Amino acid sequence: MTQIETAVQNIVTQLMVILAAVSLPTDTFTPPPTSTSYYFNSTIGNDANDCKSAANACKTIAKAMSLKYGAGDKLLFAGSFSGNVTITPRTVPSLGDSRFPIIVGSLDPNNRATITARTGGETGIVQISGVSGVTVTDLILRGPAGTGTPQTMPRGGVMIQNPGAAPQSAIIVRNNDIAGISYTDGLRHHSDPNSIGDWGGEIFIEGWPGQQSGGQTNILIENNDLHGLNGPTSHDDTGIGTFGGQPQSNFTIRGNRIWDIGGGPTGLNPGVAYAPLGSGITTNWDNSLIEHNVIHDVGGNMSKCGGPAGILVGSSDNVVVQYNEVYRVQPVNYTGNGCDWIGIDFDSETTDSIMQYNYTHDNFNSGLYLFHTGSGVWDNNIVRYNISENDNTAGMPGFGAIGISLSTNSKVYIYNNTVFNNLTYNGPLWGNFKQGVHAISMVDYGNVGGLIANNVFILSRGNENYCLGLHGRESPPGYDPTVTITNNHFHCHGGEAWINYWKNLPYYSTGFSEVAAASAKFQNTTLGDPMITSGGTGPNGYVLQRGSPAIGSGLDYHTLAPNPPTADYFGNPIPIAGYNRGADGAPHP
Repeated sequence: MTQIETAVQNIVTQLMVILAAVSLPTDTFTPPPTSTSYYFNSTIGNDANDCKSAANACKTIAKAMSLKYGAGDKLLFAGSFSGNVTITPRTVPSLGDSRFPIIVGSLDPNNRATITARTGGETGIVQISGVSGVTVTDLILRGPAGTGTPQTMPRGGVMIQNPGAAPQSAIIVRNNDIAGISYTDGLRHHSDPNSIGDWGGEIFIEGWPGQQSGGQTNILIENNDLHGLNGPTSHDDTGIGTFGGQPQSNFTIRGNRIWDIGGGPTGLNPGVAYAPLGSGITTNWDNSLIEHNVIHDVGGNMSKCGGPAGILVGSSDNVVVQYNEVYRVQPVNYTGNGCDWIGIDFDSETTDSIMQYNYTHDNFNSGLYLFHTGSGVWDNNIVRYNISENDNTAGMPGFGAIGISLSTNSKVYIYNNTVFNNLTYNGPLWGNFKQGVHAISMVDYGNVGGLIANNVFILSRGNENYCLGLHGRESPPGYDPTVTITNNHFHCHGGEAWINYWKNLPYYSTGFSEVAAASAKFQNTTLGDPMITSGGTGPNGYVLQRGSPAIGSGLDYHTLAPNPPTADYFGNPIPIAGYNRGADGAPHP
């Protein structure tokens, strides 16, 4: 062996010694557990079978609930069933695994199984309680036929609960059709119109009462049909409802279709029919996303203020609401009782949240609404690049197309929205109904700060034959909001004739100079036809035409509002200079 060969061999030997002494990281990959598929067929199944193949399917949900399940298992249903599927520590002793979900679904997603509730109370047709890693998919879930009772009406079509100390996570509810959950009606004493029942929802999420809950996180609810079965007066409580003050975060609510949620039965006294009944989606979740949902014909049976709304965000931080369409949130038979019926509402104790790229239309009151009263914090919320079309069909002065009712000195950032209204309002003068629609309503006594800029308002005349700009009324002594109102564009159908209210005083004018002088606001206001393509015909009608006075005349909001966007309503990149007014941000050279 040559000297070189000997040297190389010595080096190799030393390296092998060194490598042997080094503690290398071990492979932390966890293989999926051995899982089992269980089959249930209401037509050909037999509960004497082992349920472990389609040919040896069992028949009933009672049999399904007599078995134990583990991470990765599947419960596959075919046919029609009566009963409640309960995924709880009794049926899943391991409490599940967020990495390997238990599947509850149909054997054939193109021919979905139907499950009708048999048991009522604090449960669901499918109940997920204290277990993580569960997917409910491709099922038809129905409440009991007729008027339910406490014994037959569950609180949720899918009920997600966590009474345990460990966090509950990785729950998916996808591609289901859920209807007929009227928990309020089921629980109340029908002979007593003043009896109060609790509320539920087609999907109901309950952070368990008390302080022992580990909370809920990473919940995905997407592509479900959630609805009543008897038109807009259906007694269903909510589309997606929630309750509980325990930690709830990282929810994604996407692509759901919600309609005919009446909000309990008709004829409830106002003290009984209380929010969130009749709402499409209600939240008290943090760090969450609500997008691409379509919600309509909800709140039909309500008769009390405090709701409902298509999307009602409350007691929440860092929520983004975007790309939703909300319409016909309205009473079926308005008798003078109740208010609200809002498109999208950032309600009490909402902070650092964004409402953007939504399309609201034909709602009874405000399409876009900001509300807070009492204790707690409501602050730093953003409303931008939305389109509101023919909202405030009721013509109530306290609800503008964009409504602000804040009792605290909170900051709002409302910019680059487009509001269009060509409705006729012919109510009696000085009333509270069919008066007209204000561009912006600012009521209550909070000295609101922040920015209202770059919005386009195209309005019809009210019953005084004037268009209604700012509704700044119900203002107590000391009311002096610091919000900057600038660079907005207004157009009144039939010629510029405006009423603005500031600190309860009316200002009649062909423009905004008088209210600007009184309020030290409304700088750089412009008037006239904004040259949109075709108002009143849907979102594409609000593209600005070349030569529009709204193009390039907007305020650069980047240093004035937090978290600036990169795109407009239509997905166009927002230029770094030459900002538009309204939801269309494209330069249109």
